[in-house]
Amino acid sequence: MRRRPWTRLGVLSIAGHLGYELAAGVGVPGASRAGVTLASSSYATASVGTYLLAGAMPTPRADRGFAVANGVFLSAVIGHLTSWPRTTRGRAALTDRM
Repeated sequence: MRRRPWTRLGVLSIAGHLGYELAAGVGVPGASRAGVTLASSSYATASVGTYLLAGAMPTPRADRGFAVANGVFLSAVIGHLTSWPRTTRGRAALTDRM
């Protein structure tokens, strides 16, 4: 049985999200200070390490650390979804004309 499937899913989701932002040209957190290459490679290294450790470390020893990681993943999701625009300009402009 694999350990911590939700933590591993969170790691893959965050890594995919950051990869998408990098490919879209939006930016990577920390890139303005450290540079795009260093920030991207740091996130990639941390993602791979966390993914591997989530499946290898025994449960009682690592539960606190992975609970923090899960909290970071959840806060990123909540932050993104609550700041998502609720209306679009196209729809608002369309209703103004009618």
